[in-house]
Amino acid sequence: MDGVDAAAVIIADRQAVTRIGLVALMEGRNVDMVCVDSKAELVDALMLRRNVVVWLDYAIFDIGSVDSLLIMISRFSMARWVMWSSEFNPGFVRRLSDCDRVSFVEKTADIDELNHAVESTLAGKNVRSHVADIIARHGNKEDASPLTNTEIEILKALARGLTAKEIAEARCSSVHTIVTHKKNIFRKLEISTVHEATQYALRAGIVNLIEYYI
Repeated sequence: MDGVDAAAVIIADRQAVTRIGLVALMEGRNVDMVCVDSKAELVDALMLRRNVVVWLDYAIFDIGSVDSLLIMISRFSMARWVMWSSEFNPGFVRRLSDCDRVSFVEKTADIDELNHAVESTLAGKNVRSHVADIIARHGNKEDASPLTNTEIEILKALARGLTAKEIAEARCSSVHTIVTHKKNIFRKLEISTVHEATQYALRAGIVNLIEYYI
């Protein structure tokens, strides 16, 4: 519309299919849109825009840690954030749910839900329809795992001594996907070796000693 500034949207999603789909959802709307592929590009885009909605797939983006993400959210106080992912874990949701500028949208949502999410966030509203369910299922346990269900399954396999190739074959997935999950597990747990991952899995009860020694 003439005389009306376009809303700004930054899409930070390295998954090509969902990025293309999100771009398509923005078409026909009065939106100044940019796609970024790295944390540096995201910061640059945020520096140039004030009232902006950031659609971020944190799980596959190089933010670094939840603490780093919270610092970025605090730094760019005019931006609204949509955590956009295939799955969320309760610990991650709890860390961000106190921020009134953060929404949560699942990539598995249907087209009506996605259109509603786009329209709502562009209007400055939060979308958290599934967050209450996540928190209700897991309560307020402070020791809840920061990992997603998929990452927990891969951690179990790593703790049992399987290689990335063996895990990929068992899950009918690619080695690249498993390696990406492994990197995310290490980042979230702030560890750097499979041995440390195994120790975490044992302490957290993700695997037991019998499974470990089989």
